[in-house]
Amino acid sequence: MCVRRFQWTHVGPDRCGAVVAVVSAANRSWSTYSGGPTTSSVNSLERSAEFARDRYLAENGFTVATYDEPWNEVSFLFLSFKLPNPPSRRRAIRFHDLHHVATGYGTDLAGEAEISAWELRRGIGSVGPYVGFLIVQIALLGMVIAPKRTIAAWKASNDSFSLFHGRKSYEELITMSVSELRAYLGVPEEGVAKGPQKKHPKAPAHPSAAAQAP
Repeated sequence: MCVRRFQWTHVGPDRCGAVVAVVSAANRSWSTYSGGPTTSSVNSLERSAEFARDRYLAENGFTVATYDEPWNEVSFLFLSFKLPNPPSRRRAIRFHDLHHVATGYGTDLAGEAEISAWELRRGIGSVGPYVGFLIVQIALLGMVIAPKRTIAAWKASNDSFSLFHGRKSYEELITMSVSELRAYLGVPEEGVAKGPQKKHPKAPAHPSAAAQAP
């Protein structure tokens, strides 16, 4: 991760947010596409999940290279520090980003709280204590900063499974179309995010060409 910057508004670099959730990748604002800024990233349900993921990352100023960085730079209020990125989180963040693609939740603090609640209901036993702690904390934070949205996300989830469970390999998942990925997860074709979704505060004002590709 060329050093992922989490802005603790959720858990993740510039995507951080709080000490919770799967602390996303580089410059992520945890303050994990179909309802807001991330909507444009999945403008075609038939495009591959890999294409949608890459566009999502570009829109938010993230890169796949940040997945395997040993540390993430995190920002919380006026403080900056580095957060460990152990193997359990390196694995989980890949699936977390595909959850963003499938659900449509944003990457601001409220969006990360929503996806954390969605992931929590589907089960996080396979992610390990470190990542699990992060997810729980961000979901709890959501109950403070955006309780209605966090509860709605919990309800929009179900007792099915998440990608964390490893029923399919990451390589298999990214070859699916967005439509197939959502069907696999039992997510409506339009995603589950409601209303406008926002990106984290440090997302680029002018996304790269990759983020704007049709």
